[in-house]
Amino acid sequence: MVKEFQLHNKKLEVYFMQNYSMALPHYSIGPAIYDDIVQFCNPHGKKIIAIGGHKAMAAARPLLTQALAGSELKILDFLWYGGCRTSRE
Repeated sequence: MVKEFQLHNKKLEVYFMQNYSMALPHYSIGPAIYDDIVQFCNPHGKKIIAIGGHKAMAAARPLLTQALAGSELKILDFLWYGGCRTSRE
């Protein structure tokens, strides 16, 4: 969506993102990121290990598995990472 504004007698066009996806080196975000996961992962290799907490894995595992079905990418494992990060004694 584009909106036009006037500022100091200059016409400005401001672009508002309503639906977007973004890929960053260590993580990707966006409402439709699973639709693009093969595109984002392919340049980096064909083998995947997913690392995360229990809730993240429960939410992402079926979506990731479905998104990669039929592609050359292979999930080697889902590894849990988390737990107590601090100690209060």
